[in-house]
Amino acid sequence: MPFSPRTLLASTVSRTGVLSLVLATGFTISPVVGGHGRAAPHPVATHVTQLGMDRLPVSRTAGAGSRKLTTSDEVATGMATGSLVGVTWPHEQAPPAGTTLRVRGLRDDGTWTAWTQTEVSAEDDSVATRAGRKTRVGTEPVWTGPVTRVQIRYDFAEGRIMRRGRVEVVAPGSSPADVPATTPAGAATAVPAQPRIISRRGWGADESMRTCTDYMASTTSAMVVHHTAGTNSYTAAQSASIVRGIYAYHVNGQGWCDIGYNALVDKFGQIFEGRYGGLDLPVIGAHTGGFNTDTFGVSVLGTYDSVAPSSSALSALTTLMAWRESMFYRNATSSSVLTSRSSTSKYPEGTRVTVPFIVGHRDLWPTGCPGAVLYGRLGTIRSTVQSKTSFTSSAIYKRWAASGGLRSALGPVLKGEGPVSFGRRTVFQRGFAMYAVGSSTRLVGPGNDRLYWHLGGPAVWGAPLADEAAVPGGSQVAFQDGHLAVYSSATGAQPLFGAIRGYWLAPGAGLSPVGYPRTAESVLPSGGVVQTFTQGNVYYRSGLGAHGVSGRILLTYLQRGGPAGALGYPTGEQRTVGTTLVQAFQGGTVTVPISGPTAPTPQGTVVRRR
Repeated sequence: MPFSPRTLLASTVSRTGVLSLVLATGFTISPVVGGHGRAAPHPVATHVTQLGMDRLPVSRTAGAGSRKLTTSDEVATGMATGSLVGVTWPHEQAPPAGTTLRVRGLRDDGTWTAWTQTEVSAEDDSVATRAGRKTRVGTEPVWTGPVTRVQIRYDFAEGRIMRRGRVEVVAPGSSPADVPATTPAGAATAVPAQPRIISRRGWGADESMRTCTDYMASTTSAMVVHHTAGTNSYTAAQSASIVRGIYAYHVNGQGWCDIGYNALVDKFGQIFEGRYGGLDLPVIGAHTGGFNTDTFGVSVLGTYDSVAPSSSALSALTTLMAWRESMFYRNATSSSVLTSRSSTSKYPEGTRVTVPFIVGHRDLWPTGCPGAVLYGRLGTIRSTVQSKTSFTSSAIYKRWAASGGLRSALGPVLKGEGPVSFGRRTVFQRGFAMYAVGSSTRLVGPGNDRLYWHLGGPAVWGAPLADEAAVPGGSQVAFQDGHLAVYSSATGAQPLFGAIRGYWLAPGAGLSPVGYPRTAESVLPSGGVVQTFTQGNVYYRSGLGAHGVSGRILLTYLQRGGPAGALGYPTGEQRTVGTTLVQAFQGGTVTVPISGPTAPTPQGTVVRRR
């Protein structure tokens, strides 16, 4: 059947949230650490104060680094309580990307924080704009720590356009769960040796802030390294607040669907889940305009223009990226071809660009991100990630690679390889899921795989016994517990089990006179079960076995009440006697002519048993 990754994932989308990938469908958010502090994590309310720049008092001062007023700055001052500050503008009134500003705040003790430089970024959330949200251009947000007054400093010559902006001051709230209880870093050694990751729940994300319902790509073709361009002076307990602040700034300040990054790493080695949807899925972020689709964006908290990231940050960053690339069977030292989707990026829309699999933000967007020092470490980061990566021993990878890998009929990885109760599982772009069972693999098509997980998956059905096989009119795959999943384009995927499964298979798979199942079995009040097929129904009751009832006899049978009526359950199969069709039931025999009118009644005759 026609298939696309979006079609597959659409079946798992809950329209009440941004993207709820529920266990019943088999598309689950990757396992992340729900809580990382001594207290139970919970949603933390954030508050954004918005100050129109045109309403703020402005003073003149010497330009940065100048003792004279021949070059001068304007400083806008506003009263607001918060810990993270940025400036946003309507798209049509924004300064050019790369325009710099400085931000500082007044602490409770009357001292000012140091001036922190930030720049205007024209990044946008394509998912939000597709959903009709009105987004804004913004600077990178600056973490000031708790302040009660903020100042924005900019070049006097740019004052007119700057004053069209709006200062966003975020109070990210606090929680006892923000304090890390243990050192969260870990080492990746094999697929998918996941590091400790602080979940959205763990860092206190208020999920009611999220909007938009569809931001899934088809695979991961590159990983983009960022820095948040904020302060490097923060504590381990403040990192969750910074992440919440960025989340609130992106959503409430810039109008985005969610936080822009897929993941964030702090200088202490803590890893935070970013945009909602699952770290083992190709969630489209808002981190690299024009190249958000099929890329994974991870940002290190802090500014790394002249300061090197800590060893803990680099260890966590490389461990996270090794885990992520292993799941998608990619090589950290390889290259990828990406296509620009926006002319506001570094490349005109439609341009195909070859980049390293691990690439810096500045390689795709006109920016200094991820800072000169961190950017200079990318070569070492690639080799370190590769040394931590191990997926070539995976049975699933071996079979995928042997079939052609990225160019195979399966396509690239859609959902990264991860554990199931009996082995491992990977979902590919064409929708097929492959399971490792011991040292061998099983391939299951998208329809039957969705059914499998919807009805309990490995915990209920066990492992698939063989590859899904084509049969006349459709396909089938058997599972350990005795279930058979069968698929046809007309009926979709349906389960067969027990005596009804045996009845369907008896003439040969796909050759049953009742056709393909339209529904699963239903338990009847009279003690038996029924399953509806394209050409009739199959009834089963203990002691009587399974029998199909179809055509004119089925119409007569249902008119007489079916299993709940006087006829009870079928005791044999339909047979031809002269010019009539005959079938025996517990309570009698139904006889109907082979031909003739069938509406409004099948003109059947019932001979009751005495």
